[in-house]
Amino acid sequence: MIMMLSSIDDVSAVPRRMALALAAAFYGLGSGYLLFLPMGGKLRRRSEEELLIKEIIIRGVLLLQSGATPSVVEANLKAYLEPAKRLVVKGPSAVPAQ
Repeated sequence: MIMMLSSIDDVSAVPRRMALALAAAFYGLGSGYLLFLPMGGKLRRRSEEELLIKEIIIRGVLLLQSGATPSVVEANLKAYLEPAKRLVVKGPSAVPAQ
């Protein structure tokens, strides 16, 4: 658009430069909505998951340092998870909660 307005003296070049400016704008909008917006959402979700994991780790370490028993630590840390993702521990293997 700036290139088009800079050469306003040459009237015959205006339509070509206008077409180029519009094409560039459409490519910019298309790439923004089709590529960068979904990519940003995915990065945001990954960042939130990473923050949750780090928060859980810090909470667990603080509980262990305060002298809490392992069962109390486990129950406390399971509160961070969604109910569907919590596991009921039975011996050496874990099964999904029902």
